[in-house]
Amino acid sequence: MQTKNARMPMECMQVFEESFWNESRCRTHGWWLLLVLTLILYVPGTGTIPLMDRDEPRFAQATVEMMARGTWTIPYFNDEFRFDKPPLTYWWMRLHYALLGVNELSARLHSVVALFGTALVVSGMARRLTGSSPAGLFAGMAWLTSLQSLIHGRLCVADMPMILFVTLACRALVELLTDETGKPPSRWWIWCLWLSLGAGFLAKGPVCWLVPALALVLWRWVFWKQPLPWQRLH
Repeated sequence: MQTKNARMPMECMQVFEESFWNESRCRTHGWWLLLVLTLILYVPGTGTIPLMDRDEPRFAQATVEMMARGTWTIPYFNDEFRFDKPPLTYWWMRLHYALLGVNELSARLHSVVALFGTALVVSGMARRLTGSSPAGLFAGMAWLTSLQSLIHGRLCVADMPMILFVTLACRALVELLTDETGKPPSRWWIWCLWLSLGAGFLAKGPVCWLVPALALVLWRWVFWKQPLPWQRLH
């Protein structure tokens, strides 16, 4: 009886490895599933629901007025300065306006793209921390189906670009501070860290620096409680 019970976990693991959710398929094709899930959950209605809330029309109209004035640095709303948010979201929306015209879909598309990008980053970080591609795929799916993502993933605001760059900065921190190979840090992750912090500041200000900083403090002195190779951050 004990021998039979001992074989059952091994048989379940073998079935798992032979299923769709095996390591190789998740690593190679997992991003397709995340893309399809994003399109199913976030594209329908994004271009037909009118701009709502207080901020959606303001972001959309400010971008239109910047285009009309031919300026990239000074946002306007109703012919008055609007310095409430940094300009990255206006630039991103302006690109979609140029490609698809001025409409609700173009105004909200940056949030959908940033949401999908965040799913890829979350998936990669989970795969890096667990060593499992299926775990990474499920982490990306969990992000796409979370309540907060479903609320903000299609809004014409600056939240999703900010979240994308904060998550990307945290991903770079994981790569730079947990590498145990003894090799010099990859320039790719160094550039990724500092460019993400810069882009995040242009998306929503200093909050994009405070979140990774708080994560480092908690990691170093609350959870990990071991010295970190700070010099690898350059």
